[in-house]
Amino acid sequence: MVGVLILQKIAEKISISIVADCIKKKGQVLFGESKTKFTKELETIIYSTIEEFDKKYQIEDEGNKFAFYKSDDLIQLLLNIKFVGRDNFDPIEVKNILAVNTNVIQPKKDEIIKFLDLFEGKCKGNSLLKKHQFNDNYKEAIFSVLEIVDSINNTLNQLIVGMHSSLSIEYKSQLEEIEENINSFKPKTAFERLNTIEKRIIQNSQFTSEIESKILYLKGVCLLESERDIKGAELIITGYLKNKIPLIRPEVALAYLNLNDPNKVSKEFS
Repeated sequence: MVGVLILQKIAEKISISIVADCIKKKGQVLFGESKTKFTKELETIIYSTIEEFDKKYQIEDEGNKFAFYKSDDLIQLLLNIKFVGRDNFDPIEVKNILAVNTNVIQPKKDEIIKFLDLFEGKCKGNSLLKKHQFNDNYKEAIFSVLEIVDSINNTLNQLIVGMHSSLSIEYKSQLEEIEENINSFKPKTAFERLNTIEKRIIQNSQFTSEIESKILYLKGVCLLESERDIKGAELIITGYLKNKIPLIRPEVALAYLNLNDPNKVSKEFS
């Protein structure tokens, strides 16, 4: 069972942050004089949701890892999509939060559904929060973002495995370290390793258009995650155009959107 004081602190922090984000995006007029009351009501509902979920579906700790509903960062992210809006988030941001919070047990889809159903029911039963149903499709938005995150993670894994078979055995451990750096939220280190391994591959005359395409893609992911640099999206697109590996097509579409060039998405993938 989650301690009462821990629950109170989690709920208080999340409610204050959500209201601040709402005001930042939509203005103070959104709440008017009800801001303080709304914050307290939201805090009470978050507290009640976590408490009830823990009683009904208690997820045991695994060593130093704990359930998603004990993570204020993750719960805030999920609920913020409802109150602030979908366009305030992107897959890289979600991936980074999950990567930083390595002590959180990755939630299953049905666990998130049960948690959100509890939260939604309590919101609809509250006269004040019922007026502020800002994003009725927030569940679909959350699942969509999480599916994209899973897709990015799977793409990275498959790409690294594919490079294992394309290159000599001497690069295997280096590639595994690069993958670990990216998954452990160390994209700058991974980017430096990619530069090093790229030079060695060229020196050993193993540099093909497929390898070049994969390395450029991985570099692009690193830049997007570490610096939110537009160059990252450009590298992902350049990498795809070098060899047009089907595996990275979804991330290429996202890269075009990051460059505010949706016309290229329809042209390239039609």
